[in-house]
Amino acid sequence: MFIFTLSRRELPISHPKLQTIIHKDFLVYPPTLLSELEGVEACLWSLGTSRAGREVHLDYTLAAAHAFADTLATKLCDEKQRKFKFVLLSGAHGQRKTRVNPSRSLMRHAKHEASSRRH
Repeated sequence: MFIFTLSRRELPISHPKLQTIIHKDFLVYPPTLLSELEGVEACLWSLGTSRAGREVHLDYTLAAAHAFADTLATKLCDEKQRKFKFVLLSGAHGQRKTRVNPSRSLMRHAKHEASSRRH
């Protein structure tokens, strides 16, 4: 088993099972990059900070999810009858104050999103 990371620059850590793939544009996933990831069964998506904007938290995430679903997930399902897992770890809407209950913050955001969609 190997762990692949997509990064804009080399990581300050190394391990025999860690392979860093330098990738500059998180809105585009060319066939050459996707072929390097062939056989991957999961993605732990963690990008940005709590202050990053829409492009990082939404656009980059959706671009990756669509690219992986269209290629990696389809191939994995067809060849191994296994489901591809995309796990989103996001700092979006996180609170910097440690005394704030994060679940309340997320619930407040979810309620706001739900009411925005209804209008």
